[in-house]
Amino acid sequence: MWPANVTPVDLTGTSYPVSVACTGTNGMAMPLIDTAITLTSSASGNTIVSPVIASGSCVVTETSRPAPPANHIWVETALPSATVAMAAPPAANTVQISNTLARATTDITIQKTVSGGPAAGMSGVFNFTANCGADGTFQAAVTLNATSVGAIAITNVPQGASCTISENATLPAAPAGYAWSTNAPPAVTRVTTATGNVATFVNTLTRLTSGITIQKTVSGGPATGVSGVFNFTANCGPDGTFQAAVALSAANTGSIAIANVPQGANCTISESAALPAAPADYAWGVLPAAVTLVTASSGNVATFVNTLTSTAAPVPNPVPTLKEWGLMALSLFLVMMGAVQMRKRQS
Repeated sequence: MWPANVTPVDLTGTSYPVSVACTGTNGMAMPLIDTAITLTSSASGNTIVSPVIASGSCVVTETSRPAPPANHIWVETALPSATVAMAAPPAANTVQISNTLARATTDITIQKTVSGGPAAGMSGVFNFTANCGADGTFQAAVTLNATSVGAIAITNVPQGASCTISENATLPAAPAGYAWSTNAPPAVTRVTTATGNVATFVNTLTRLTSGITIQKTVSGGPATGVSGVFNFTANCGPDGTFQAAVALSAANTGSIAIANVPQGANCTISESAALPAAPADYAWGVLPAAVTLVTASSGNVATFVNTLTSTAAPVPNPVPTLKEWGLMALSLFLVMMGAVQMRKRQS
């Protein structure tokens, strides 16, 4: 017997052994009769058992049954049995026993992996659809919580179903400093069996990058500026080490950008102690302190100010000598004598 939701399989020719145990109205048990019913169509068959008693009752019990068709199961746990009250001829005595088949079900395990992401993993929900055609459509979701791997089982999928499992294009938000690869994992097709139905999906994260701008200023030096190269190192731990140099040419300010630094990196930027030669009559002061920052999408600036101090000997201020005082007195005397002579002439 086939339930309405199960596609019939032709079982013509399959045999079902039965035993017939009859008891007369006088309580006497008749010898057990063993026979078999062979299906003459896809789902039914019959057999005639004789001789049997004219009155009383008979119990017909199936003693075994063949293995169910592929991807199906027998519904009844116990073998079927039926009782018929016997009527005297010419009455027909009929008994029916039924076996019910159902579609066997199985699971599809969806395995989710996120590659290229942070070591701490990520959190979010990934949705999936298993389209099994006439056998149904099934939904499932894998939830990750601070991890990079997870799995979910889609249950009660009919065995033998041809299923295409695909991931929803709407992904959870990528972790800070990362973006989802545009190469989405392809759909997976499986014909379901009793076990081992696995669909694996790998989503790839790519690290976003940014830049670090190093600003260099030289203070206290000559107005014409300085010339030389200042070297820097950005140590970003597991995210890499980066080198850069600011070259000044007759200037006191300059900058350089370190490109392709991963976003979210914890970087310590330091200046090399090997400074260019100081201008004549100048010396470099204390090396600027290192700068630590966590790289964002923009605005990553590390400023370094190097100070020059003059080493030239001071120029002494001139002090008047006695000779100079004498000249000054003589000049004053000549001025006064000139003034006297002018008054005499006027008088």
